[in-house]
Amino acid sequence: MVSGAAAQGIIPKAYGMFYAPENKEAHVNLATADPIAVYVKNAVTMAQSALAAGMHFELVTNDPDRLSRVAANVPGHEALALTFYDFKLEVPRGIRFQSAHYKLELVQAFGTGAFGDYCAMMDIDAVLLRPLVLPDPDTLYAYDISPQHFGKSVPPKAQADLDTVAGEHIANPRWFGGEFKAGPASMFKALGDEIAEMWPRYHDVARQMYHTGEEMVLSAALNRMIQKGAKVKDAGAEQMVARWWSLRTKNQIGSWKEAAECTLFHLPACKEYLAREYLPFETPRFLAGHRAWARGRLPRELVKVMRDRLRGEKSYLPQVL
Repeated sequence: MVSGAAAQGIIPKAYGMFYAPENKEAHVNLATADPIAVYVKNAVTMAQSALAAGMHFELVTNDPDRLSRVAANVPGHEALALTFYDFKLEVPRGIRFQSAHYKLELVQAFGTGAFGDYCAMMDIDAVLLRPLVLPDPDTLYAYDISPQHFGKSVPPKAQADLDTVAGEHIANPRWFGGEFKAGPASMFKALGDEIAEMWPRYHDVARQMYHTGEEMVLSAALNRMIQKGAKVKDAGAEQMVARWWSLRTKNQIGSWKEAAECTLFHLPACKEYLAREYLPFETPRFLAGHRAWARGRLPRELVKVMRDRLRGEKSYLPQVL
């Protein structure tokens, strides 16, 4: 399905991004000898879920030939469309979340209109549970995960680093997840311009930041747009996206049930589960299976929480019962 008007708003073109690294980059939340195979399977699952939701999904990559060879052995790979992009961003080698930084460059590309008048960028370790509709055509939707990330208060180091990257004081700092951004090309252009202006500052001190990763730059850019009065809304509050962890967390997050009511169900700690075969993708069957699988993780996570408490550290179990 192409982007266009729906009864309730705009249906954007949906894209994911996977930068295939030349080196053996470490992947967070994934321990496997062949991470690319897992990510390709995740992308196929995402494409299958999009198909079931009545949407078309494309994966933007620097190496479609390599990914297509891997995908050829994955059942249901026909649903996955691969789009080449020649990434040029100079990302420091060996930096944490190295490949994810290229999302920032793709944001700028979305701003040119080459990917459509309305776009949505979403991580591939997720599934679409229903069609994505943007109610306001002039708004950029981003995912505010401040409570998950900061907890009850913003650490001084985080405030200082956001100010450094933004080049100004952020009066009400918010932290935005990198897994979701959606809106018109014009708003991606505004976001891309902010990113381009602050990238040199981040590049020079990235390894000393409170957080090394594209979310640091994205959050600084979005905070600055908000301070300028730009139309930026929280995609989480609009139930467009929810990030849910099947592992213990440092801060309390919402329940599995609440997350499963959103359009995009992001599961960063469940990549192996997402790499299973879902052909055809059926939302009720997927959710029932995932809930049972996540419940099976609880005993192990409970031991970890108890160990944390004995050390004077606070952590929380996933709310999945």
